[in-house]
Amino acid sequence: MLWLVLAGALLWRLALVPATHVGGYTSDEKEYIHMATGLVEGRGFVDSNGDRAVRAPLFPGTLSLLARFPAWIWVGHLLGALLGTLVVYLGYVVAWKMLHDERGALFAAAILAVHPGLAIYAGLLQTETLYTVLLLSSLLAAARLQEDPGTVRGALAGLLGDWRD
Repeated sequence: MLWLVLAGALLWRLALVPATHVGGYTSDEKEYIHMATGLVEGRGFVDSNGDRAVRAPLFPGTLSLLARFPAWIWVGHLLGALLGTLVVYLGYVVAWKMLHDERGALFAAAILAVHPGLAIYAGLLQTETLYTVLLLSSLLAAARLQEDPGTVRGALAGLLGDWRD
């Protein structure tokens, strides 16, 4: 049943990409696109005014890896939809850890799958979906560390919990 929720979440997110861009890209998306192409073209981490960018570098850096290939914008949207679907899965895992109830965790995943805000943001070239994945991953890593302390688990929890938006 979980795979149906995840498949539906992915399809919903992909279907919303064209609808969210009828009027073009948002100003934030344009900035991230500019920063990503600037990194690829050797201009460094600069904003559209030519100033050193003050945004967190993880998302534009990720986009810059894609910007080296043709049709990279669409690959970026696909990545966003996949990350948005990963949010649904991680939400399922968090709910299962909290509730220890399969139906409750599936219900939580279904809510996350159809939530309009989460689905729309997954189609935008913005930081929110990536950082939601990191947030949920850090919660799970911290829970795992509490259940079974260890150096590697502690390092992973610290690494995941240290990303800033």
